Amino acid sequence: MYLRIGNTFICNSETDGVTKTLSAPTPTLSKSSDSVQPKGSTNPTHFQRKGVSRTLEITIGREFKSYREAEVWVVEHMAEMETFRDNGDLEFSSMFDVGYLYGTATLEQVEVVDAVGVHVQIKYTFKAGRAITYFPVSIVANGVECVVVMTDETGEFMPTVRTSKGA
Repeated sequence: MYLRIGNTFICNSETDGVTKTLSAPTPTLSKSSDSVQPKGSTNPTHFQRKGVSRTLEITIGREFKSYREAEVWVVEHMAEMETFRDNGDLEFSSMFDVGYLYGTATLEQVEVVDAVGVHVQIKYTFKAGRAITYFPVSIVANGVECVVVMTDETGEFMPTVRTSKGA
């Protein structure tokens, strides 16, 4: 499980040793709209604008070895989040190893929702753009579609194309 915005990891269970849970988010979608009141009409006309944004709330549970370690970590982490200015792609993996990727995201709010003993839960609220997916680059050779795989000195890799879902 990990949570990253731009180039900054907020948590990574493989390296930090304290991340134990990461909630699967349910995005809240905000759509822009306008209303106009036609002259002489008693009913306004409503129409959609093109802009959309998502609010994502992700709660991360962390477990520490001592009460003191948990308390000190919360104070230091909140101080770090106060000066946090990174933005970019929001990428994370849930407890069920489901990967998510949203573009043009920023951290909007950080809240300690539960701090009991050695267990701490912090909710991070993000404002993000569209969900993003990556597709492998493919070519058609003799009427057969083939996925492009390249090899360099570090091994094989597959080039990908990035696109917004639903665009």
